[in-house]
Amino acid sequence: MITAATIEEGGAMNELTVFQMVLIPETGMLWLRVIGGAGWTQIDLSGFLR
Repeated sequence: MITAATIEEGGAMNELTVFQMVLIPETGMLWLRVIGGAGWTQIDLSGFLR
């Protein structure tokens, strides 16, 4: 799970963009977050990336 840590704290949160995206290559998991949305959405891309 992606946490609410800012970039300065080693996380992915940044309020200067409309959305954030984190891809974890080892697992094929993509996490998306839209500013003002309900939080992070997990998308499993492992079947497409291997």
